Amino acid sequence: MNIRNRINNEYVGARDYMRHDGLDRLNAVDDNIQGGLRRHLYGQQPDGSYDNDGIRKMIGELIHIPRDAYGPDQQWQLAANRSVQYGAMGGGVTAAGAGLIELTQRMAETFGGSGDISGSDTLYM
Repeated sequence: MNIRNRINNEYVGARDYMRHDGLDRLNAVDDNIQGGLRRHLYGQQPDGSYDNDGIRKMIGELIHIPRDAYGPDQQWQLAANRSVQYGAMGGGVTAAGAGLIELTQRMAETFGGSGDISGSDTLYM
């Protein structure tokens, strides 16, 4: 099965299509997400400047760096940056999940005492 490649308008196999065209689309989605994070969380302006010079600017420039900041010969640096970026996001989600588990356990410990036991005048279900 051959699919038309949108870049050079040639027919290529499905494997080559996913390797190039599909990867380009995934990269475009990732760039849109990272750009949104830089704009909304860290205050990046449309011209690329930031509305602050503090820690938010530093995080926005270090973790959510745009893909086009790297040249073709710097792909290993892009891969290293993306590894740190997704590791930090994954660590944040994991820490939030661990906090919710602890909160749930603490709430569960407060229930089940003498106030939760039905009395003799309670209707059974």
